[in-house]
Amino acid sequence: MHSRVTSRVVSVFATVAVVAVAFAVVLATTLFATPITPAHAAGFGLTVTPNLPAEQRPATTSYFDIEAAPSHTTTMKVTLTNKTSAAMKVSATVVPAQTSESGSVAYQSTVTDKKLLVRDLRDDVSVKNQTLTIPANGTTSFTTKLTMPATAFDGVMAGGIAFEQLNQNSEKTSKSGGVGIGIASKYRYVIAVLARNNEKIVPSDLTFGTTGVQQVNYKNRITLQLRNTRATFINQLQVSATASLKGHEETSYKQSATAMQMAPTSSFAYAIPLPDDVTPGTYAVSATAYYVQDSAGAYTGANGQKFKYRKVFNGTVTVSSDKAKSMAESIGTIRDAPGPAWWVYAAIIAALVFLILLIIAYVLYRRKQNETKRLRSELAAQPCGSGYEDGKSRGGAHRA
Repeated sequence: MHSRVTSRVVSVFATVAVVAVAFAVVLATTLFATPITPAHAAGFGLTVTPNLPAEQRPATTSYFDIEAAPSHTTTMKVTLTNKTSAAMKVSATVVPAQTSESGSVAYQSTVTDKKLLVRDLRDDVSVKNQTLTIPANGTTSFTTKLTMPATAFDGVMAGGIAFEQLNQNSEKTSKSGGVGIGIASKYRYVIAVLARNNEKIVPSDLTFGTTGVQQVNYKNRITLQLRNTRATFINQLQVSATASLKGHEETSYKQSATAMQMAPTSSFAYAIPLPDDVTPGTYAVSATAYYVQDSAGAYTGANGQKFKYRKVFNGTVTVSSDKAKSMAESIGTIRDAPGPAWWVYAAIIAALVFLILLIIAYVLYRRKQNETKRLRSELAAQPCGSGYEDGKSRGGAHRA
């Protein structure tokens, strides 16, 4: 009996603890976190399927990879299927391929380096933007025509067709780079589009651009521009960079990254993180980049991997006193911002206490009910000769 009561007590307190913690997490999230509507999986209820044209290269099947002569027109068609019980509106947008700051292929309308993007896919398609309505449990099609530039070119022109469901409730973002079907922005499918005149392989060529000092999302950094100047993807890109304060080489900051990829004729800013309080002065910036893995390559990168190409950069960037001060003040504004008022914490504690008392009262009430039922069952199960009813003995004819 004692062990049974102890077990019940432990169970009650365990239940109370679990519920209290869960309630605290939910309440704290509600009060302190940025509100985010719960999201389903990206592209929930929507599928997109490319209908491959006759000009499709045979090596690829999940995205458009077209090989055609100059001035030739190819029809690109995509079937969209709505698997939900309500009609769906979807925007279809043709975008060029760019390189994101994380070093991955991104399909976006914003071009970071217009001088590099010699051929923009949007210039050669008949339909760039369109809003489609897909009936419930039905399908519809997006169609556009790609006309090759009149002047022949070597290499590849890259972009994508982005499909985004309109009137979505979630702002949650999921990104995926590379060639094929990627998912970017909020529930947005992107089918890659590659176009070329021939199979000629264009050698990769990475160059370094300008250096700078920036603050992005209250994070200080030195940036070094990486530029892919050729109409070909740069794959397996590794970069290691260092920024050292001249005259105080012990003040040094490093950053390295592997397995990056760059879209043709695009650039991105490679970032070296800096502390909140940056020491003003001139920084020596050095970087080494390896790209295109090749077992017979002449250059050895991280983890002993062999590469076909290597590029080295050496330069400087100056952080002025005014720049360092303004960045520190900007970060300090966020860092020193007051937290939630005391009454918010008091409300959380009061709610938790109330919830715990409510649970304990409910558990005790249920235990009392169960105990009463148990006693009634035990009494009902006793032999007939051992009880009394209506003040009379149920034992029969025994007399003193």
